Amino acid sequence: MADQEVSENPPTSNENESSGVTDEDGQEHPNLNEESSDFQTITSGEQQAEAVPVKPKLQPIIAPDMFPPPIVTCNNPEDYAESYKKNSTKEDLILTFVENFRHQYHYIYRDRKPIFLNPLNECGVVKFVCTTIQPTMLSFSSLFQWSSAAEFIADHLNYELLEPAHEIPKTLWSPTKVLADQRGNCFDYSNLLCSLLIGAGYDAYVASGYATREVCYMDTTRLPNPYVKKRPEEHIERSKTQNKKYTVKPPKDLTSKYDVYMHQRRLDQIQADKDRLQEEENKRIAEIEKPLPDPLFGIRVHSWVLVLAGKREVPEAFFIEPTTGYAKATNDSEYLGIESVWNHQNLWVNMQDCSNGCESLQFDLNDQARWEFMFTYSTNLRGTVTTTLNTLSGSAMLDEEEEKPTVEATQKNIELPPSWVCPLNITAKDFEKRYPNSRKTYFYKKTRVEKYAPYNMKDGIVLKVAEFADYDFKELIYVTQRYDHRHDKLELREHDVRTNMVYEHYLPGRTDHLKGK
Repeated sequence: MADQEVSENPPTSNENESSGVTDEDGQEHPNLNEESSDFQTITSGEQQAEAVPVKPKLQPIIAPDMFPPPIVTCNNPEDYAESYKKNSTKEDLILTFVENFRHQYHYIYRDRKPIFLNPLNECGVVKFVCTTIQPTMLSFSSLFQWSSAAEFIADHLNYELLEPAHEIPKTLWSPTKVLADQRGNCFDYSNLLCSLLIGAGYDAYVASGYATREVCYMDTTRLPNPYVKKRPEEHIERSKTQNKKYTVKPPKDLTSKYDVYMHQRRLDQIQADKDRLQEEENKRIAEIEKPLPDPLFGIRVHSWVLVLAGKREVPEAFFIEPTTGYAKATNDSEYLGIESVWNHQNLWVNMQDCSNGCESLQFDLNDQARWEFMFTYSTNLRGTVTTTLNTLSGSAMLDEEEEKPTVEATQKNIELPPSWVCPLNITAKDFEKRYPNSRKTYFYKKTRVEKYAPYNMKDGIVLKVAEFADYDFKELIYVTQRYDHRHDKLELREHDVRTNMVYEHYLPGRTDHLKGK
């Protein structure tokens, strides 16, 4: 009966095929829906074959790394110094301590994003951010002031956006690489500017945090143009009469006080109407200039420079936006929070609430309740400075069996190695060229600004400011051109497009003594 039942329901597969499942590689595996067994019987009609063992060969599953390390290729390693291509013993020791600090930080503050500590340089070598700063005082006197240095960095480099915008970069180029290529992201800008400011004597720090989309994109189309000066309105100066002793008394004023009151009332009404119309126009313009909603608001990563008060007679702390060279207040609404700040000696992690941006932040880096430092600097009896690694408060041993050295298992007094970056140098030719390809264009509110290096243009132009009546830069209304080193002493030319009037200004020294307007 058993053979008859089997013959009535023969298997659908052929005699040479098993009842397994064939994968994409052509290998057979047992059917997991059937009852598991080490052996399987193959039947065909009334005949029954011997039991054949089935040993499936499962391929090992190798999952790719969720966060693969970025590959940084160095095309010409022979052009870099040895410190760029490998770490010294002190640098390896510092990186071990920094990695331990990062583990403790992540263990205690699991809800916070990772801090910018040890990115890769242009040669693919892991470097500590503090050692990437190279304090340098250049030979150009105009770079001794923070405003001139910030403006030079903003003009000298081409800006590159972070990708992705909500994550810290995996690389940080050296300032020498940034100067050579004349390009970089916001962290490269800040690192280079901070190196120049510290070398000039300022108490400057690189800040890593979050900013608005307009700041991260270097969008200045909503900012007023700093190169446009208000033209003075012509007004008639009334001569002041001197009171003399023997003067004729003026005739008696017979004007009706009621008429004066009604006239002033009409003037007040006209002025009120003008103010109302102006307010409505301002609201309309504000609505037009209002930026679109940002889906990444509050999480766009950005870097800028923090200058603290004290050195170089700085009265109060302020920010410097390195991409534009503008000074910003520490409570500026465009900066939404700070994760950490660092200079060439130490790194501090912000422990203050940034729900309201940087408005309520205190920048006393010695306050351990607000700023968690990485190294402690103390002076011994001989006057030498020793560096001690900080252990985050409340931290515990992450893994007792972990073989990596911890703070408790290593020497606490460590020496921060010097910067691995070669001394910065800007040639006189590069300083004079100033801009990439000797020219650069900026866009402001209804204004386009073109800057040129001296001696680059045949007519000697160094600055061209074009003002428009619309936000699309189509209706030109006024053009201002500034010149240098011209034989005819022409300094400034202004062209009113609407009236087709041209005003020219000349420097002293012309043979015909022409001065212009």
